[in-house]
Amino acid sequence: MNKDAAFKAMMQGHKIAHSGFTSEEYLHIVNGVITSEDGYNFEKWWNQINPGEEGKLDDWFIVKICYECGKRIYPQDEVTLDDLNYAHNHCLRG
Repeated sequence: MNKDAAFKAMMQGHKIAHSGFTSEEYLHIVNGVITSEDGYNFEKWWNQINPGEEGKLDDWFIVKICYECGKRIYPQDEVTLDDLNYAHNHCLRG
């Protein structure tokens, strides 16, 4: 998705990542501020596109994090409970 769609997804409560991020990195909105997975403010980074950073405009996607174990969920091992809550199959079996 493009950057505008990614921002809308964050406004709806989703975590988002860019294709250039590592598997551990994502952005989300906390108390109205765009924040990284480890709590750093990314507002300036998000709003500023420097020369050579045009790739930030596309290739965004929604990240799903298991609410049971906190690890990232990939399409092959997910169960979707609703728009914002996801859990691994093995976490749900407990």
